[in-house]
Amino acid sequence: MQKMKSTITLFIAIFSVVAVFAEDATFESSDGLWTDRTFDKKGRNFLIVLRGFEDYKFRTKKPNLELVRITPEPKWGFFDSKKERSDPKWNVPYGASSGKAERQLAPRQPLTEEQKEEIYKRADFAFDYWSKQ
Repeated sequence: MQKMKSTITLFIAIFSVVAVFAEDATFESSDGLWTDRTFDKKGRNFLIVLRGFEDYKFRTKKPNLELVRITPEPKWGFFDSKKERSDPKWNVPYGASSGKAERQLAPRQPLTEEQKEEIYKRADFAFDYWSKQ
């Protein structure tokens, strides 16, 4: 009986640890100069990354840039949730990192409300696109 309790406790502990860690993904622009990543446990989801990417395309006046996922898709196991496996971030094409990307830390000119609205609309469109792939 004690061995069974230990086995059940171990199973619950392993399941709890595995279930808590969602896979995060890192993305880069096709020109290799922009990068960002999801951090789902802190609320930094794929839509926020898409908004940042659309902002980068807008500010650099490079509307034809493409988003590249530089994190390989994880090997899904028994404990991975269907929700995590179906996250649209995994539908973005995978490619090797250019190694050129840098975080944009310099202060930027604030966007107007119209510009923000346009960027959010483009990000929403991109999210819908990747959700259907």
